[in-house]
Amino acid sequence: MWIEKPEWIYHGEKRHMPILSIDIQPLMERFITGAMDSTICVWNFKGLIDTEEKELKLATLSQHCGPVNCVRWNPNTQTFASGSDDKLIIIWEQKEGGLSDNLEEWRGVFTLQGHLSDVKDLNWSKTGKYLASGSIDNKVIIWNVEGRQFYPYQILSGHESYVSAVAFDPFDKYLVSLGEDKKLIIWNTKDWKQIKIYDQALSHNASQVLKRLAFTPDARNLVLPGPKKSNYKYMASVLNTENFEAEKYFIGHLQPVSVVAASPVLYKVEKTDKSEKTLQWAVAIGGFDSTISIWRNEDTKPIAIRDLFSCAVSDLSWSTDGKIVLGCSNDGSVAVIYLANELGDVVSQREMHSFMFELYSEIPPEPVIQHTLRKPFAKKLEPQPMNEQKEIRLQNGKRRIQPVFLSTPTSSGPQNPNQTYKPYIPVSTSNITIMSSPNAPSLPSVDINKFSFKVNLSRILCNSEPHNYSESICPVNLLHVSKLISTSGDIVLEAMILEMNHVRSAIRLRKGNKQLWINYLQHTVQILAGSQYFAAVYTEEGYLYCYTIGGIQALPEMKITSCKFMESSGHYLGILSKEHALYVYNLEERKEVIRCKTDDIEVKSLSINEEGVPKIESKTGEFFVFDQSMSLWMRIKNSGLEYYKADGWNPQPLSTDLVTSDLDSYMQISISQVETQLLRLKFLGYKEEYSYTVKKYVNMLIDAHDVYKLIDITQSLKSTNKVLFEEVSKILESHDILNKLMI
Repeated sequence: MWIEKPEWIYHGEKRHMPILSIDIQPLMERFITGAMDSTICVWNFKGLIDTEEKELKLATLSQHCGPVNCVRWNPNTQTFASGSDDKLIIIWEQKEGGLSDNLEEWRGVFTLQGHLSDVKDLNWSKTGKYLASGSIDNKVIIWNVEGRQFYPYQILSGHESYVSAVAFDPFDKYLVSLGEDKKLIIWNTKDWKQIKIYDQALSHNASQVLKRLAFTPDARNLVLPGPKKSNYKYMASVLNTENFEAEKYFIGHLQPVSVVAASPVLYKVEKTDKSEKTLQWAVAIGGFDSTISIWRNEDTKPIAIRDLFSCAVSDLSWSTDGKIVLGCSNDGSVAVIYLANELGDVVSQREMHSFMFELYSEIPPEPVIQHTLRKPFAKKLEPQPMNEQKEIRLQNGKRRIQPVFLSTPTSSGPQNPNQTYKPYIPVSTSNITIMSSPNAPSLPSVDINKFSFKVNLSRILCNSEPHNYSESICPVNLLHVSKLISTSGDIVLEAMILEMNHVRSAIRLRKGNKQLWINYLQHTVQILAGSQYFAAVYTEEGYLYCYTIGGIQALPEMKITSCKFMESSGHYLGILSKEHALYVYNLEERKEVIRCKTDDIEVKSLSINEEGVPKIESKTGEFFVFDQSMSLWMRIKNSGLEYYKADGWNPQPLSTDLVTSDLDSYMQISISQVETQLLRLKFLGYKEEYSYTVKKYVNMLIDAHDVYKLIDITQSLKSTNKVLFEEVSKILESHDILNKLMI
């Protein structure tokens, strides 16, 4: 083992700018650093092992407006992410050409905006599908980065103070987050729910802004900065991933542990009796005592390297082969630790897979490694020298200067004049700020004041119960999509606002965690609605879009002057305009079924049932249903009838409040109010509640000795509802008044 501190690795002119993060590319062609001066540097990894390498710094990137706290390569090596105090996450990608002085052109192709405060840590899932970010706003955001469509997938709230570290396990089954509230939260990546909150080993942890933790490559352990053992000894905790309880501690640092990094490989280590070799993992630990220690899981004493820096160790990174460790510090320097066989023989990938399969009957997922461009590019476009013009003397003595085609800056010489040329314009990728609804559960931290709406842009179209989609407006050739949708999980329609030149919004349909389709609109989405048959979107510009459940636009865009409420059920879509006009459409038959006014009702909410009947709730607590046969509004509920607890619009089993109510509570209500309620229940067709209320009504009439109304109700039931008539007759018999009524 030997150690080196290359003088050519630094940020800032005075070489003392704190370096906050470092990471080695999986292909070991480059490594990156992020610093306090808001810059990111891309370095040539070959310069660490070849002293004759001249191209050392490949690029300096300065798009952030605050200190760069974390830089992390995507496992597929094509891109890397950076998080900063400016609340932004930038995804960087190498491009050809450009006008900078860098040897390699790296551009910020995506800017992810979602956190309300400094971004402190980043971690990619092993497949490169998700990117997790932790912030001082106490939140963890999961970004979906599959297919170059970066959008906030989940937001995890559980910490009471800022999140300093996040990490995926080798199988992408768990995500762990470490907060300054001294809690370690384990999340299940299937449903993103908390599995456990661990705080025992962190109860006395020192307060520090940056912490890093790591899973071991065999997925058996999680190593994180631990508590204080005594006045001069600090520990790193080793948790068992079966129950996430402390298994052991690495003790020895004189100040708090700041960062833990695990080697990506396992090592063959001989036992003390040299009878056989065991497979062990290794971790590098850095602390505020400027020391780096390297431990194997069965070591009692580490390889300790003291006085490497004059300040705290801020980050560590292992090479893919497990033989080089890079460490950076707040003193602005980087240390390189070259390992020979101090940790043992590196296990081959095949042996690693066999070992993991024996443990778990599966092997961890692996990304598709793609090489990035390695050659330097000519950055500045210099115009070519003009060809010498030729002068021709004509017979009449006049001079003629022969025109010469002038090459463009991108050409290397004279071109064919007959070809069509386009002037060279350097193209810069505009940054995309990915946003979501102000009320959507995936990203509540968006500044909604930037937009002119405050609505829920996340709508569950139907629940996970099985449904026959063959009757929907979905075309026959898309029924295979219906089979996909009829699996478990809610169907959710979501909208995102995009800051792009020609695309203003994106809408997508997902089933559980799986995206089914996504469409882009030239207008800004304002309201969402839909059912198991269709999805509807209303935009700020006054356009209504309707899509089939398979993602095809069912109708051309419809121009609607204004929209205050939009609701749907079955094949019906209801729209209430700001001018108090209500429209109900049958999208299956493509016709308008209701057009009416609500001038005298201050509408609080709108809903539609599967028969296309609209119901509105007034601001005074009254409910009205539109009767199509009479073309007027029927009041089905008013705030005065407190005993009627059921909403009455979405029929469910009989209300518990009704079942447990006693007769005395009904006596306080006038008989006329109950009669009104009976009419409403009959109008709505709620048989169970209607039957229950009729029997209570009969008891009230018996107590009131109202013979005429008893005769009226029993005769009516005898001709319309024989089953209920028999039940009422039993009540009358129990009071010995059936014969007196002469029915």
